[in-house]
Amino acid sequence: MIKITFLFALLGLFSISQVFGRLLITNVHVDSNPDYVKSNVQLKKVNGRVLITGDGYVLQDIESDVVVSGSIAVLNNGHYEPILRIEPLSFCKFLTGKRKSPLMKLVYKMISKFGRMPQTCPIKKGHYFVNDFEVDEGFIPALAPAADYRVEIQAFVDELGVQKQIHKIVSHASIIPDEEETDVSSESQEAQ
Repeated sequence: MIKITFLFALLGLFSISQVFGRLLITNVHVDSNPDYVKSNVQLKKVNGRVLITGDGYVLQDIESDVVVSGSIAVLNNGHYEPILRIEPLSFCKFLTGKRKSPLMKLVYKMISKFGRMPQTCPIKKGHYFVNDFEVDEGFIPALAPAADYRVEIQAFVDELGVQKQIHKIVSHASIIPDEEETDVSSESQEAQ
């Protein structure tokens, strides 16, 4: 398994050169801790493109550092097998430049162009969002095989030495050969 540092690739999807097929995001599920975050996410298909729109309401200032981690897995014989581990990353150290992550910087900058994301620590109470975000297919590894993938991103805070999950995003996507065409289920999901 490859190790790499990365944030909420929002929302979380991949990186690098050309793809031998198309990326089709089939669903995004969010699970939020109601003490910290209320969120919803929606997929919509527009002119053959899948767009992600999401709202997150941070319900209180988050004074503790937020640590983000996750994984990317591929479906194999009915089970998802991890192929990439997203190493835990201190979000505050990332924002202040004390922890470098070139991939995270690229992904976060790309996602931020489509909405409002936290830019300072501690994370302030308020509305954060992404509107009509589309994963750039040029941002997927060139040798990624046609398959079904799952991307999981979790955000935690440390409360008295115990990690408490405040937000989790699970995305399912497929890389399909260009000749196949699959329908996207317009899924809207809300987590409280």
